[in-house]
Amino acid sequence: ASTYRPDINKGSRVVHWIVYHNPEVVGGSPKNRFFAVSDRRASVAIGDTVWLVEGVGSRPRTYRLVLRFVVEHIDRRVRPQWQLIMRGSTGRHFAPRPVLNGFAWFPAFRREHGNFAFGLRRIRPGPALRGLMGQ
Repeated sequence: ASTYRPDINKGSRVVHWIVYHNPEVVGGSPKNRFFAVSDRRASVAIGDTVWLVEGVGSRPRTYRLVLRFVVEHIDRRVRPQWQLIMRGSTGRHFAPRPVLNGFAWFPAFRREHGNFAFGLRRIRPGPALRGLMGQ
């Protein structure tokens, strides 16, 4: 199991979101920028935190944590394929990217989010959010 500890204000009441990135379909991962796109509508707001996870390889996929950032700008319905583009300037690119598959909380989290097929989704308080935050 990984022991990384993201530098996040653990006492805040920020809403956290998970978004999945498939580099084999969409292209490479964001580098040196904090942004994410979603093909689904969501009530994400300025000040929320977005966590971007990517899946690579054949089944079973390896899921890695790519980045997290605080949303500072939201574009809605900007392109036919994207309902949301979220950007920020404050966050963290994980290097190396922690593999999430080995965490005890991850299988239930992945099922809850439909193997990440549901698009941008709110992360409920609980083991997965604590795991992402490094508690």
